[in-house]
Amino acid sequence: SCHSCGNSNVVFHCKDCFSVALYCQSCVCFYGHQCFPLTPLIQQWHDGYFHPMTLKQLGLHIQLGHSAGQCCCKPKPAFDDDFTTINVHGIHEVALDFCNCEYASSHYKQILCCLLE
Repeated sequence: SCHSCGNSNVVFHCKDCFSVALYCQSCVCFYGHQCFPLTPLIQQWHDGYFHPMTLKQLGLHIQLGHSAGQCCCKPKPAFDDDFTTINVHGIHEVALDFCNCEYASSHYKQILCCLLE
């Protein structure tokens, strides 16, 4: 069952979290986002082994410019909904939404603030 909510449909885990815990789709999006929001290494159990999966493929959008869990009333997707991060684990596509509220910081400041938190 899911390590977080108890759901019996557990096919995901986060390789970056140094845990063997398995999660359902809803919880892996939440916990994967908490561990490494821009580059989590999510894997899905399918056909007898784990396959790489991204949070973008699972439908998660990372919202910048607001505190974690706080909604933005004017989110603006990255250009062409195509944002890529690079780290020692590889190249990662993420669905990134910038805050487009009246007093929002510039896009590059929103990215830098996310990386420094």
